[in-house]
Amino acid sequence: MHPIVIYGDEVMRNDVFYVPPERYSAYVTAEARLERMLDGLLAHQEVRRSLQLAEERFRTTIDLMPSAYCTFDPSGRFTFVNREALKLLGKPREQMVGHSIEEVYDSAIAGPIIGWLKQAAATRAATLVRASRDVNGRLQVLDVYVIPVYDEDDVLTMFLTITNDVTDADSPSG
Repeated sequence: MHPIVIYGDEVMRNDVFYVPPERYSAYVTAEARLERMLDGLLAHQEVRRSLQLAEERFRTTIDLMPSAYCTFDPSGRFTFVNREALKLLGKPREQMVGHSIEEVYDSAIAGPIIGWLKQAAATRAATLVRASRDVNGRLQVLDVYVIPVYDEDDVLTMFLTITNDVTDADSPSG
C-alpha cells in the first residue's frame, strides 16, 4: 500500500498524480504548452545541427578552393584562412587566425592590405587590387578581390578576400 500525499489540490496515489476534474483543463493546457515548447526546442536543435553541418561543408569547400581565401573582422583580424592562403602567405594558421594584420606582417605588407580594406569599406563595394611581390627573385602578380560584408542593419560585419596568382595568366604559354 502506497501512502497518499496531498499537494495543494493534487493528490499523489500509487506514484501517480490524481488531478481533480476542476483542475484538469489547466493541467492539459500546461502540458500541451510544455509539449509545444519541447517540440520547438527539438526543432531548433535540429535546425542548429543542420546549420552546423552546412557550415562545416562550406568551410571544407572553401578550404579546398584553388584561390587564397581569407576573412577578416571589421577591425582587420583574420577570422579564417584556407589552405591556399596559408601557402601563399607563408604563415601557419595559428599565427594568423585571431590576430590582426599588423600582428602577422610588418608595416610594408600590412599597410597596403589595411588600405585595401578601408577602400572597400569606403566604397561599400567589392574592390579588385592588382599587387605584386618578389618571390625568390621572380615577380609574382596577384589579383586580390576585397569584399566588404554588411548585415541587415547595414553594419559592416566582415571582409572577404579572394586572391589569385595571375603571374602567368597574360603570357602566351600561361
